[in-house]
Amino acid sequence: MPTYNVNFGIDKKDLTTVAYSFLDGDGAVIIPAKTVGVVEIADGVYQVTAGRPNQAATILWTTGEVTPAYASESIATPDLQQSHVAGGPNLPWQGNAGLSGGAGAGRTFLQTGNSLIGVRFTGEVTRFLTTRRSGITTGEFKLLIFRGGTRIYASPRYFLHGSYTNASLSDVLEFALDRPLAVRTGDKIGIWVPATVGADAISCRTLSAVGSVKWAEGDITSEASLSSTIPLTELNIQLLSDPPVLVVTGDSIAEGHGGNTKYHGRYHTSETLGGELSSELGYWVAKYMGNVSYENHALGSQTFAWVASTGIVSAVAANPEYILIHCGVNDVVTGRTWAAVEANLNTIRATVPLTTVLAIDEILPWTAGTDAQSLTIRTWNSYLATWCRDNGVLLNKCHDILGQIRESTGELDDLLAAYDQDEVHTTASGTSRLGRAAASTILTQPDATVNAVNASATGINAATAATEIGKVQRSASPVAAGGPVRKTNQRAQYVEESMTTVEE
Repeated sequence: MPTYNVNFGIDKKDLTTVAYSFLDGDGAVIIPAKTVGVVEIADGVYQVTAGRPNQAATILWTTGEVTPAYASESIATPDLQQSHVAGGPNLPWQGNAGLSGGAGAGRTFLQTGNSLIGVRFTGEVTRFLTTRRSGITTGEFKLLIFRGGTRIYASPRYFLHGSYTNASLSDVLEFALDRPLAVRTGDKIGIWVPATVGADAISCRTLSAVGSVKWAEGDITSEASLSSTIPLTELNIQLLSDPPVLVVTGDSIAEGHGGNTKYHGRYHTSETLGGELSSELGYWVAKYMGNVSYENHALGSQTFAWVASTGIVSAVAANPEYILIHCGVNDVVTGRTWAAVEANLNTIRATVPLTTVLAIDEILPWTAGTDAQSLTIRTWNSYLATWCRDNGVLLNKCHDILGQIRESTGELDDLLAAYDQDEVHTTASGTSRLGRAAASTILTQPDATVNAVNASATGINAATAATEIGKVQRSASPVAAGGPVRKTNQRAQYVEESMTTVEE
């Protein structure tokens, strides 16, 4: 978790230690009091290192002198880059359109509209960003999450301090949640603002053509009770998670359109987001890698051109350790040339840092494709092998694993019946098998030994590991010499678990 330097305004001179505790919205202590060292950074202003910025605090003096205070704005120093998983981008946020709490029990506001504003992954949120209305010096609010029309989470009260000056990144405030918050794709973001005191109004909003905000008086728990609407508006709130281990991007099989029940990822706009997690390719890859964290950045009906322009950009922004691409059939369907695909691949390679392991699936057999199109798929897979070898990319040789002989060609040009959902997409078992092959590729070198990066951290016997993995799919080439160096040692436990998980 990040370390936060929290400033306390205290009417006392020359302190060296202070005892403090943080309070929730009802005044109850949520962190027991503890004594920490402080540094005086200005006259009467002291700084301590803590993990709860912008929440109410009470300063307790053992000498008997007691002075209540707030923890002021924090300066966050994250030890991990953050992954943006919900809410609009923090630039350009507008700071001159506040949301007032009215009178009485305050007001509840809920973001609706464009799916890109809502929660776009299933996992844990650890912190969030927001800002305050221009000219406001203090205020408070609670972060809310709604699912299926019902409020499932309400945070303790958070406090804003200081004066907003302009809509620049320097005015964006970061808040740490008191514990990781489990969310799902399709969840909605909301806030509760207490009754406004004087001119105070917080949680600014940005005018937008893609979203709207529902609201009602009171601390509301049901979306159906939010009877009023502010059109063309986005809440200035952005949810963040710690970086995932794996990101998968690509087309519909990657997004989750295999099997009887579909899963719709973050870029899907025509249907409700979310669905059956086991329909996602990433679900199975992550499972066979040892239940690592993952994000789905895929969208159905896309080609390598979309991956190069959009999918890989957002995948890299999530700062994962591994990226897997599944794509290709739509390129064949639309008559694209290998030269165009190769240009996209070169863009992808240039976008992905060498510190991130990049893997690509072979193009799968396409049962509905013509013999000529199937020949194109096999030819492109041979080109893809050469490209991966020359560019330090892992190739998941999955085509033959999921294929069966087509009588007219004598080649593995059709999906196996058990893996064929609709002559294009995979069944649930086919998606699982594809995920297992991808996990094996990611966790091993092309010579069937454990990925050297992981082996160095675990000390696993490579030959034993390869045997336990089962049918390892060899990449066209090892990771380039001097290639990716893992950012952490997280992978050690995952590699060990995967040796017994990824089996035939």
